[in-house]
Amino acid sequence: MATATTTAATVVKEARYVLTNIASNNNKFWSIRLFGDGTCETHWGRVGEDGQRKQAAGMSEYGFDAKCREKAAKGYKPQKTLGNTAGGASLGSEKLAEVARTQIETNSPETMALVAYLARVNVHRILQATTLQFDESKGTFSTPLGIVTADAIAEARGLLTDIAAFVQGQDYSNSGFVGKLNDYLMLVPQNIGRAKPDPKTLFPDLEAVQKQSSILDSLDASLQTVLSSSQDKTEEAPAPKLFEARLHLVEDEAEIARIRKKYRATQQAMHACHYLEVKRVFRIEIGSMRRAFEERGRQIGNIQELWHGTKASNLLSILKSGFVIPPGNAAHCTGRMFGNGCYFSDQSTKSLNYAYGYWSGTREETCYMFLANVAMGKAYTPKSYSERLPMAGYDSTFARAGKSGVANNEMIVYDTCQIDPVFLVEFAPKDGK
Repeated sequence: MATATTTAATVVKEARYVLTNIASNNNKFWSIRLFGDGTCETHWGRVGEDGQRKQAAGMSEYGFDAKCREKAAKGYKPQKTLGNTAGGASLGSEKLAEVARTQIETNSPETMALVAYLARVNVHRILQATTLQFDESKGTFSTPLGIVTADAIAEARGLLTDIAAFVQGQDYSNSGFVGKLNDYLMLVPQNIGRAKPDPKTLFPDLEAVQKQSSILDSLDASLQTVLSSSQDKTEEAPAPKLFEARLHLVEDEAEIARIRKKYRATQQAMHACHYLEVKRVFRIEIGSMRRAFEERGRQIGNIQELWHGTKASNLLSILKSGFVIPPGNAAHCTGRMFGNGCYFSDQSTKSLNYAYGYWSGTREETCYMFLANVAMGKAYTPKSYSERLPMAGYDSTFARAGKSGVANNEMIVYDTCQIDPVFLVEFAPKDGK
């Protein structure tokens, strides 16, 4: 991890290390810098805390290397971070919401306000789930020890997939689980408190795994923001092109009435969100998805207009990158009933429950659903969710209520080219409720 320079007035060598060992209640960082005049500065402490600093004179490069070897012998590993982001490259003066507002084509003040709101809830969700820090002026997230490098993020994703398998099997006593957890926390440093943690409290369920997956997504995006920024500090770098999307407020009363009628047609009292009503409708176009649908998806046929509910905190990512089907072994894919695909329904409040947060317990009364054209093509109806899906020779899965082990219809496609989001529908309680 040590780096060298040739200017005597600056740092000659620098190294940063981290040690996490849950069994020993260790979650520590240690860094060292050697200056051209022989002064050595060390900085150490618990991850997430300021720690202590000490300076000493008369240090040689040999002595510097010896101290690093001493730490490595104790189990410390080099940090795979860019260091403190305060001095790193930035996205000029652009803020996250400003980038979205600039690059997403809108047609009204209401739409611009929605984009700003989606940016805020995206940040809020991530900060709630972890001890990440957010620099609003740069639009970047970092761990307490800095922005994680690309190779560390890739390695962490692999570890998280392994951790998900232990969590799914509730195999917390397995020594392999604790080992993977220690390695993960050394790659993605986090403040886990001073008391000795129970590994089960860090990853109690698959939702915790999914939150960590979102953290890696955010760190990856922050890394790309930093790396794409200009190295010339005398000029502000233009914001990288992140969005190719349109979001327009629908003012056609006939269209709004049609969508409201469609929602009410399958509004079911059995769903906790059933009291919500259509508040506003936005017409959307995500450039990459629209092109893929027109080029490949439409010809599959059997196009249905279906609902897809998601958390408001996910919407900005979808507007940026479209719907994404991660690799089947990705940690946040664990537990999907009918295979690794994108899930829709023709039953409105079934999908709205996901946006509402019924299963996570968040109960967000202002929430959103996509209404998308979905090319189902030749659909396979499984007898239960234990079948291996997708089924060869079919374009999609249609899990039928009462026939496939589910209480509500679910439609699943396994290629995003079969999806064209057309509307984003906002829901809220009736006035005065």
